[in-house]
Amino acid sequence: MNAEVVRSWVEGWAVSRGAAPPVSEPWGFTVDVGLPGQVTRPVLTDADESLVRKLTETVTVPDTWLKLFLPPQTAVSWAAPGWRLDDDGFLMSAPLHANAAAALDGYQVRTWARGGVTRVLVMTEDGAFAARGQVAMPGPGRTAGSMGGRSTSSWGGAPTAR
Repeated sequence: MNAEVVRSWVEGWAVSRGAAPPVSEPWGFTVDVGLPGQVTRPVLTDADESLVRKLTETVTVPDTWLKLFLPPQTAVSWAAPGWRLDDDGFLMSAPLHANAAAALDGYQVRTWARGGVTRVLVMTEDGAFAARGQVAMPGPGRTAGSMGGRSTSSWGGAPTAR
């Protein structure tokens, strides 16, 4: 995974969720999220089996979630006992262009911005949820979004007892 893409993503992810700024680590970043169920999130820019094993064996703080930029089937056997796999996620990147949000026939789009985060909600004509996305501006000329591309894995909830 391209380290610059991951850095942009993690910076935007932190802004879009009101988390602490990412802290650089030798293996990636740590983000203090500060929410019940997700206290902190180590983000591994270039995960391999030995790193995942080491972190999942040594991190004992409950509600810690690891983010890996690998398909779950690649890394599922690497985590220590007690860790659970979250739903699949995807990281996509593309050059951004200033365009009005337009919906396909049968859908409606709503957008709004608050606190440096722009969000989009796509619904069916009858108002049912179809999709959502968000993009944050972590700094001048930099963006990072949260919409579905490259498969990612999250493991969470470090065991409460070892």
